[in-house]
Amino acid sequence: MNRIPLSTTLKIGLIICSTRSPRIGPDIASWIYTSISSSTTSSISLTTIDLQDFPLPISPCSMPIPAKQPLPLSPNAYGLESVNKWSKQIQKYSGFIFVTPQYNWSFPAVIKCAIDHLYHEWSGKPALIVSYGARGGEKANRALRQVLNGVRMSDWEANVQLPTRAGGAESSDRGTLDAAVLKAWEELSKKEELLARLRELVEQAKTRAAF
Repeated sequence: MNRIPLSTTLKIGLIICSTRSPRIGPDIASWIYTSISSSTTSSISLTTIDLQDFPLPISPCSMPIPAKQPLPLSPNAYGLESVNKWSKQIQKYSGFIFVTPQYNWSFPAVIKCAIDHLYHEWSGKPALIVSYGARGGEKANRALRQVLNGVRMSDWEANVQLPTRAGGAESSDRGTLDAAVLKAWEELSKKEELLARLRELVEQAKTRAAF
């Protein structure tokens, strides 16, 4: 497999969008991380961000609201240590990969909360959505994209949909990624699809950085 050529180091955040127990988000994020790390040069820095490590209030509580925060952001812009910590984390990255399940035809509330606490930290940056569900999570993918558009992330839109049912079994029911599911992804060339979308993500991030 050809390695992805990158001329400058870009930091990409890989966000696990579910905190439910049991969950397969960490397993899928690990598959994504390994797929990318084995196929790219050292010029991309990929960091996994687990929302379990960033507990946040259910609703934004800053004044002014996130979209009205003055720039540059102050270290205590949001008034709460947990939100300021989240802001500093997201500011580090040039682009994101959101790894989201589909719950009741949409995405988890915890990622909506995490997005809503910030604004400038997301604005203009490209995002790849990797959804998963019995049939790939198409509805969650589309719903999350609308929210990302709302915080003015890049208008580049790309996604990967990963079906998690194979051989009559649903991986998310057990909280472990079944070997039959991984085999199905291989047959569907999901790794190659992921890497193609990654190349586009990198180009979008590099274009933004040039301005």
